[in-house]
Amino acid sequence: MKLLGDGVAIDPLQSNIYAPCSGKVSAVLSAGHAIGITSERGDEILIHLGIDTSRLDKKHIRLFCRQNDFVAKGDLIGRFEYHSLPAGVAATVVMVITNLAGHEHLEKQVDCNVLAGETIIEIKQGN
Repeated sequence: MKLLGDGVAIDPLQSNIYAPCSGKVSAVLSAGHAIGITSERGDEILIHLGIDTSRLDKKHIRLFCRQNDFVAKGDLIGRFEYHSLPAGVAATVVMVITNLAGHEHLEKQVDCNVLAGETIIEIKQGN
């Protein structure tokens, strides 16, 4: 339903979480399960580690960044031990652009394997 914005869901194959772009860490949620990054051009990206992970209170997640830190694209920003999550908690990582203007849309890579550092979302102008 895109209530927070548009983006992609990623089924992780490794535990490291890398910055998808260069920018300022604008938010780190207290449970450690989500990071907000504002890119150098002003795009707001939410990275949510797992589904229903807020109740785990930082278990299985270790972040290497804090609010107001500057990160470069590809920096290691956290580790998500998705393979040891309890039953009922999904490992799916969601990456959403939360401030798309009405004239922008996303070009996404879907149903594919993606390596760290590869582009999976591009913000495009127009229809």
